[in-house]
Amino acid sequence: MQDVRLAAQDFRFDPPEVRLHAARPIRLLVVNEGREPHEFTSPLLTDHQVRLLAVEPADVRGQGTIKIAPGRSITLTLLAPAGVYLYRCKMRGHAGMTGTMIVDSQADVANR
Repeated sequence: MQDVRLAAQDFRFDPPEVRLHAARPIRLLVVNEGREPHEFTSPLLTDHQVRLLAVEPADVRGQGTIKIAPGRSITLTLLAPAGVYLYRCKMRGHAGMTGTMIVDSQADVANR
C-alpha cells in the first residue's frame, strides 16, 4: 500500500506533486487544513480505468467532486493505471489550487 497525504490549505495543495507506482494500491488521504471549504476534483474519481476500492466517508462515493469542510478529511483507496492525474479545487476564487499525481509503471518511483 502506498500512503499519500494531501493537505488542502488556503489556497494550495501540499504537496503539489506526488509520484506513485501503478502496480500497488494507493491510499489517498485529503485533509482540509484551511479555514474555508475546499473541493477535491480529479479524474481519479471518474476514470473508468481507476478502481476505487474504498471511499471514506462512504456517502461521497460516485461523485466527480468531493466537498471537504474545514478540519475534515476523505480517504480514497484505489488502483490507478500509469498516467498523469490532475487534482484541483473548483471553489470560486480557488483557481490556482491544483496538483498533479504521476502514476508510473517504473519500479523505482518513490513518493515525494
